Amino acid sequence: MDTQSLPNIHAFLQTLGAYSGKVIKPLKDFGVGATYKRALSFGLFAPLAQEILERAKVTQGIILHPFFFEDTHNIYRYEIGTESGVSALLGLECESLAEFVAELDIGYIVNESSLCDEEVAHIQDFVRSGGALILGRDLYLHTQSVFIAQILGSVAKERNIEIFMQDLSHPYETSTSIDIQDSLDSAILEELPENNGAFAYVCLESEIPEVFGAKQSAMQELFAPESFKAILKIKTQGVYPIRLMSAMDTQFVENKEYQVSFCPAIRGTIGCLPKAQVLQYPFVRILAL
Repeated sequence: MDTQSLPNIHAFLQTLGAYSGKVIKPLKDFGVGATYKRALSFGLFAPLAQEILERAKVTQGIILHPFFFEDTHNIYRYEIGTESGVSALLGLECESLAEFVAELDIGYIVNESSLCDEEVAHIQDFVRSGGALILGRDLYLHTQSVFIAQILGSVAKERNIEIFMQDLSHPYETSTSIDIQDSLDSAILEELPENNGAFAYVCLESEIPEVFGAKQSAMQELFAPESFKAILKIKTQGVYPIRLMSAMDTQFVENKEYQVSFCPAIRGTIGCLPKAQVLQYPFVRILAL
């Protein structure tokens, strides 16, 4: 995908590059040449992350993403919209972030992000040991994307972690001057979002795993978990009018008919909605049928 058509990614990349002091590499280069035993994927569609880690023969991989998919291993599912809080948990032991971390209510962040203490400990183990950090578009499309980039860049610099980025066509090196802040705004993490109900994750059509099954009709399709039957009060798959609202931007509302197809491989309360492009935070709330 051409980054020129993705204005949100530029500020994220500039900040990430400035704080890390590293060249940000495109996701397609992961596993090419250099190999990594340890890698952590964050904000990247879970089935796609699993495929990438397996292809690169990563033996110690962690996937951080809300999507619940039965074939995904070592996935730690956080609450939709809490990427800023999860980023802070990656930086808990970094000396350069010590003053910032001291101001945080760690218990609140862990609770609201829906991660358990054991998962946080495993994340910290990855940060201590280093490896590769694989970042997805959920992060640069987040409303706090620059804040997230500041934290992740600081972690990568201190722990010498290599960074790979989705939707990047070639290596990126920050060429513009960015002021490196001595402290980060901890107030951003005082109130993390709560998201309940049914959601869909918007991904590119090319990112749909084969296990989701063949397309059922010419209409745009929503791949749904069985839980949608009770949540949305429907008994069978078929064409339904669906009202969608972004999990981040309450101004974005879409009303459209979709082919709802139930997929046994999808668990939880998040379906999958493939589209030709993704220009907003990928999680959308299903308001009504």
